[in-house]
Amino acid sequence: MRQLFDDKAGSYDSWYQTAAGRFVDRVEKEAILAYLEPRPGMSVLDIGCGTGNYWGLSGL
Repeated sequence: MRQLFDDKAGSYDSWYQTAAGRFVDRVEKEAILAYLEPRPGMSVLDIGCGTGNYWGLSGL
């Protein structure tokens, strides 16, 4: 299983720069924001969730 993830790691972030990746990124972030219902001053800790794609998420 480790080898599977290691093989994909190099291209994981660059996929988010493709048209499909940008679409998925937007849909995922909208879902996360709707679920968490963040408020000003709220902190959220993202541990073990890939390469930090949600860092700087608007609204958090």
